[in-house]
This record gives sequence, structure tokens and C-alpha cells, in this order.
Amino acid sequence: MPRLVIAEHVRQLIDRTDTTRAWELFSAW
Repeated sequence: MPRLVIAEHVRQLIDRTDTTRAWELFSAW
């Protein structure tokens, strides 16, 4: 698998994690 594809997959995974964390913080208000 090309390194660029791996990097894109990791970036999307991090974006998804950050969005979930932000939503949890927002819901905790």
C-alpha cells in the first residue's frame, strides 16, 4: 500500500477521533 494512502487513512481516523471527542465535550456541557 502506498505511503500516501496510509497517511490519508490515518488522517481520516484522527479527524474522526477528534470529532467524536469534540462532540463528547459538547454533550457534557
